[in-house]
Amino acid sequence: MSGHLLLSPQGRVQGRWREAFPALRVVASVAEVSRVATATDLVWIDLSLADAVAGLRAARPELALVALSLNPGADEGLAAFEAGVRGYCHLLSVPEMLRQVAVVVANGGLWIGTELMSRVVAAAARSPVPASRPQSPLEGLTPRERDVALQVAGGASNKEVARRLEITPRTVKAHMSAIFDKLGVRDRLQLVLALRGSADGS
Repeated sequence: MSGHLLLSPQGRVQGRWREAFPALRVVASVAEVSRVATATDLVWIDLSLADAVAGLRAARPELALVALSLNPGADEGLAAFEAGVRGYCHLLSVPEMLRQVAVVVANGGLWIGTELMSRVVAAAARSPVPASRPQSPLEGLTPRERDVALQVAGGASNKEVARRLEITPRTVKAHMSAIFDKLGVRDRLQLVLALRGSADGS
């Protein structure tokens, strides 16, 4: 992404945004975003602005959008993704989190909040993923990476995986990075879908 625009009512921008993105541009209307945004900009949208996502999808469909909410919830998040956003997070997220969202979206991934991710993972993983099968993506993983992948495919968070496997959250994160690299996926949702696709195609 070449730049960041924040579409938000006046007075809602706080220092965390400037810390996350020093060159951030704040705009107050869909029309202004349409006028000033370049095709490679990431546009952050305060969902308190009604119909902003739909308006931008119609006016500038090439733009990458991240929806921001003061009260994130699964139903609102699902609606935002259906409207075409590539990320959904809390409006008051800390700078480090905002930068992580930007990296994921810039690399073609989706950023999904914890509650929404749990619902999506649960829907995608209704039947158990086999621990081993011919040509399964799991066969390319170490035994511990396989354990972690199966836990994640079942909807477990990193903390839950760490507790269940009696390892540290940092170790879980390291295993997840290795799993993503080996399976050629960018995020947890893609991991679940890759494992489900393998199971369904057998």
